[in-house]
Amino acid sequence: MYEMGTVQNPQVHRSVRPPILSVFGDVALAIGVEFKKYLVYVLNILDQAGRAQIDHSNPDLVDYLAELRDACLEAYSGIFQGMKAPGPSLATDLQGLAPLQNHLPLVVAFIEAVSTDADRAASNVVSALGVLGSLPPPSSSSASPRFPHCFSFSFFYLVTSVLFITFNPTSLPNIIRIM
Repeated sequence: MYEMGTVQNPQVHRSVRPPILSVFGDVALAIGVEFKKYLVYVLNILDQAGRAQIDHSNPDLVDYLAELRDACLEAYSGIFQGMKAPGPSLATDLQGLAPLQNHLPLVVAFIEAVSTDADRAASNVVSALGVLGSLPPPSSSSASPRFPHCFSFSFFYLVTSVLFITFNPTSLPNIIRIM
């Protein structure tokens, strides 16, 4: 995928990166479980992008970070949904999903970082909730891949806090406008 090299190229303008990151999720949705051959590379790129640090006194960079985070969250959502899509039997190919299983705690940590950032955009919280809705449910079937139990009490406290902080009467018009 040509996009992988482009997004990591330091000479590429920063405005190009968020749309490319979002495309990874679109590709995963389009090709389903066949995306597993790109999974390790894309998850690493999303992890790197999610760790971006900026000067919070610069409003342009704060906006850029919000765009970058939305793009990462959209990509994660598309990947989780795409990997659940029907296609060749991935239920027996648990090793193919190992990178996704191993990356799940990093996704949770990213959502936590987004939700606790004082400069977070309402769109970031909405996108984060979309990712949570895309996560595969825990399965009792031995034929289905199992995801690690990384959802601790603190994680549920975090999600609840995000919901209360985000969906208060003063924030609701902003969220409705985003949706």
